[in-house]
Amino acid sequence: MYFLHGNLDEEVYMRIPQGMVVSGTNMICKLKKSLYGLKQASRQWYSKLSESLISLDYSVSKNDYSLFIKSIDGCITVVAVYVDDIFLSGNDDKEIKFTLDLLSELNCLDYTPVASPLDVAVKFKDVSGEPLSDPTLYKQLVGKLNFLTNTRPYLAFAVQFHSQFMHAPSSIHLTAAYHVLRYVNGTLCQGLLMSNASEFFLQAYCDSDWATCPTSRRSVSSYLVLLGGSLLTWKSKKQHTVALSSIEVEYRSMHRVVAELAWLTRLLSELSMTFIIRAPLHLDSQSAIYTARNHAFHERTKHIELDCHFVHEKLHEGLISLSFVPSSLQTCSPSLSLVYIIVLF
Repeated sequence: MYFLHGNLDEEVYMRIPQGMVVSGTNMICKLKKSLYGLKQASRQWYSKLSESLISLDYSVSKNDYSLFIKSIDGCITVVAVYVDDIFLSGNDDKEIKFTLDLLSELNCLDYTPVASPLDVAVKFKDVSGEPLSDPTLYKQLVGKLNFLTNTRPYLAFAVQFHSQFMHAPSSIHLTAAYHVLRYVNGTLCQGLLMSNASEFFLQAYCDSDWATCPTSRRSVSSYLVLLGGSLLTWKSKKQHTVALSSIEVEYRSMHRVVAELAWLTRLLSELSMTFIIRAPLHLDSQSAIYTARNHAFHERTKHIELDCHFVHEKLHEGLISLSFVPSSLQTCSPSLSLVYIIVLF
């Protein structure tokens, strides 16, 4: 109902709603407030909200207009806004209750836990299994699992995987979604551990699975960013186009995490956090590291030239440094489903 609070700057009229009886003919309504469906509804809601927060001594972030910051005597409060959802920073111990409620709602509390979110022995396709007569349960389940990824990054790849079948899920997909719940049931108390490490700097890991989708052969990229040894941001996402080589898929993954690092550096600087060293970027592709350090292009990389230019530029500016890690120590591989993040960090 948040959009209904927005004030209108223009004169907007609407037809008389069905069921409403008015005297006279050819009557219309003049709106005094915003309504859902108006093209200016989001803007007017944001204007109303920002006006109220600014009156409470919050200021708008210069790097993200949906972020509001309040700093008094060294105490910082951060409010993040996404459409009509508002997130206030702070300690919150309610997520375990949400997880238990989800398992109880679906009668999964007695399920035997499993070792990983996805069953690697099962191969999925769009046409696998019997189509669900009502896909509502599957969609709701995936949506709630997506909410859990806010503090459980090891579910990110599994949720990204299941999101591919939202348009026409089958019985096999629903069974696999319940498999994720079995994993959640065994990891109820796991979450993000904020370290008290004295080394306060940004570092990142990125990796990709080349042509991992059996249907489209598109690749999946994953990255994570650490601040002072604590996990700060992460993402697992299927790439928009088919990659023709392993270096191409790795470089696209690098481009995404470098863009994230550039934004985070500006944002944290606004929160009075400065860094004196480059952010180490760890990856297991020697060819991608070589391409980033040597500004040269050939037939195999010319179609990703913009990505190469961007990464090389940020490397030259001193934002990042590149570090090779063996695949066995790569902590954000999509195939590992980000499972080992909590163990290692």
